[in-house]
Order: sequence, then structure tokens, then C-alpha cells
Amino acid sequence: MLTRILMMLAPLHWIGAQRPDTSTVRVLFELRSDPTLIKAGFGEVSGLAFDRAGRLYVSDFQEAHIVVIDQSGRVAALVGRRGTGPGEFSAPTGPAFGSDGTLYVRDLQWVHRFRVNQRTGVADRFAGKFFASANPMPLSKIATGVHRSGDLLVPSAKTALGGADRHYYVRFSPDGTRGDSIPVPPYPNIVPYIAYFALGERGGRVVKDLNAAPFEAAAVWAVNLDGNVVSSSGNAYSLTESGLNGVELGQYERSIAPARIHPQVRAESLAALRSRVAALPVPVGQLMGTTELVRQGRVPDFYPVISGVSLGAGREVWVQRPPEGSRTTTFDVFSASRHYARSVVVPRICAPKPAPVVLRNRVACVVRDVDSGEDGVIVAIVERQGER
Repeated sequence: MLTRILMMLAPLHWIGAQRPDTSTVRVLFELRSDPTLIKAGFGEVSGLAFDRAGRLYVSDFQEAHIVVIDQSGRVAALVGRRGTGPGEFSAPTGPAFGSDGTLYVRDLQWVHRFRVNQRTGVADRFAGKFFASANPMPLSKIATGVHRSGDLLVPSAKTALGGADRHYYVRFSPDGTRGDSIPVPPYPNIVPYIAYFALGERGGRVVKDLNAAPFEAAAVWAVNLDGNVVSSSGNAYSLTESGLNGVELGQYERSIAPARIHPQVRAESLAALRSRVAALPVPVGQLMGTTELVRQGRVPDFYPVISGVSLGAGREVWVQRPPEGSRTTTFDVFSASRHYARSVVVPRICAPKPAPVVLRNRVACVVRDVDSGEDGVIVAIVERQGER
């Protein structure tokens, strides 16, 4: 069952109080799995989305359903279940809301629609599905975009042996009519989203956490309301906004240098990587969907500068920085005009995938237990300097 940890009455976390450009954050609640109880828990969280009322929808690969969490942190509903019938899932991911409140959920090659239940306000009424891609990303946690017109922007990739060679978004109208493709810039360090090895001619086995080395810089991207892609290599503090034909429209930049990884942290991460590689039932050379650092058994000396990118209200861009040894996550918020506005510091380590989501002054992200690796979810409220 999901254990709810309320923090509304706890002391506020005054992070960065000496900096006028840093917003404070108060954790409202945290939900995590409790293996001693039976009801809904998190398996592997694959996506997050807020509806207009502030309910959080959490898609789960392992449990094959959507957990709906109300504004107070209680589980309000479960949407779908494992199966192949109407409203059932194999591997749900990328939940997103259309302008009319319809919930869209990617599932392998399909996109499912769920209408709002007028009695409860929850989008749990199955309303059909449409074929989305012959080149799906079935285990990808990349968020689905929504254009200001209400069209969906579905991430896809054309893959080569061992990893993806070209990423893009496909635009669909709400009824499933296919439109243009929007390219993602071809960064050399786009990390494959799954590592696997072959089992015979047709089969294969997915290997968790070996698609990239710990702290390896990876290209990140998201698509905004205008259908423009905001992306970065992660190696330097520079993000590019590009349009329909890949034309560069502008930059988001700050003067922040990469930080060196503490020797003990690096040594522990290197040992963990080599242990996972040694546990493979095949030689690492047969592992596909991975990087050279994994094959060589190496870990970088420096943290990436950027670890993720999310979208806020309007055309705000939230740039996620790696924790760099701390127990917090810093987001740099840029305005629609691409100017740095402020930083938001969350007193937890947020996973960059699936991307954190923002609704007005609320932010939600996935947190992972260091020891067990289990997924949890937090929702926090962002407060301006001096608010209590």
C-alpha cells in the first residue's frame, strides 16, 4: 500500500534563505511503497501529470495502472489494470492532459484516452485508443507533450542496433490524426533508454541501470506548448530551443561549471557499476543499449552540469541540476523570454526521469530509496522568499 507521510505541519525547509533569487520549498506529502500492506503501491514509476484540480496521476510500468493522488496526498482512484482489454495496459507511461481534461496515456504503440468522470472529477472513463507509432519507445519515461492547440506530441525514436539514433515527436490531434514530426537535435551522447541482451533470434532481456554509467552526462530534452524542443547535451550549462525543422530559436544559459565528484562517492559508484556488470549472464560486449563508459567499467570525474529539463506554467523552463552529493535538488527557472528568473531547491533528490511536473506553485517528482531502490513520489509547494 502507499504510505502517506504528511508534512504540512512540519517546519518549513528554508533552503537558500540568503539568496534573493532562490525560492523556498515546503514538502506537502510523500508517498512510498510499504511492502507489509497489500493495496496499491509503486512498482516502477514511469510518468507524472497534474490535472487542472491539482490531482497527481502516476503511471507505473510494473503495476500497469495509473495511481491518482488527491491534493491532500490520499489515493483517490486507480485507472486501468494489466491486460489487453478496453482501458487496460501493458506498460503505461507519459500521462498527459488535453485542454478538455482528457487523460492520454502511452502504452507500447498505442495512446489510450480517458474522459473525466463528472461525479468524481477523476479522468478514469476509457474513451478509446489510437495507434501512435511504428517506432514506439515502450519503456521510455520521456514525457508526452501537449501543444497549445490541444494536439499531443508523442515521443518516438528510430532505433539502430544497441540504441536510438534519431529521436523526434509526432504530433497527433485528439482524435488520433497524425501530423508533423518534430526533430530532437542529434546529440552524440543521447543515452539509450533500455539496456538489454539477446536471447535467441527474437527474444531479449532488459537489464536495469546499465544503459549508462553513474553520473554520465546525457542529452536531455522536452517539448513546449509551441511545439519547440528545449534540449541540452548536459555537459555544459547551455540549452537550445529549436523549432519544427530543427531551426535554432534561442538559448538558455548560465555560468555554472561542472563539479568534481567526491572520491569516495566516485569509488562507491564505480564498485557498484562493476558489480552489476559482473552479475551479467553474458559478456558485457554482448550488452546492447548501453554506453562505452559501461563497457569500459568507468565512471566520470565530474557531475554533468544539467541532468533534466521540465516545463512550468506558460513557457517557463525548469532546468534540473544534479545533486552533487547533497540531499537536495536545484531547479533553475527560466522565463518565456529565456531569461533566468530564480532557483527552486527541493529538499529531496528528485529523479530526472520521469521528469518532475509543475502546476502553478506545486512541483512533484519521483524519489528513490537509496537502499531498496523503491520509487516514491513527493509533492511540494514553492514559496517565494519571506513567505510563511
